Amino acid sequence: MLVFAVFLILVCLAVIDFGMLYIARERVKSSADFAALSAAAELLFMRDGREAAQRVASENNCILSDYEVRGNVVQVSLRREVSGLFFPKFIGNLRIVEARSAAEFKERWWLDYIDKFSDK
Repeated sequence: MLVFAVFLILVCLAVIDFGMLYIARERVKSSADFAALSAAAELLFMRDGREAAQRVASENNCILSDYEVRGNVVQVSLRREVSGLFFPKFIGNLRIVEARSAAEFKERWWLDYIDKFSDK
């Protein structure tokens, strides 16, 4: 009976640790999406997209590990260190969760629209 209780406690701790890791992964993924969209919006207005991506990353407790612009596509990679409650005692203190996201922006479409209807 005691062995079963100890086993049940270990399973519960594992579920909690992996649940925390899953939540952290989802938060990093959505932060990467938002960082890529923010960078694309800044590039659309001819401003520094890296600064916007860095700001979003730091506000979400992440590190901007990669930033790349190719044509109209911005790719952002974020990472976050996650510590668990129980398993760090056995497999190490920190686990790194990483997510990559891309956003495409259309180049100044509104300028064509304004020129079309403005008085010349």
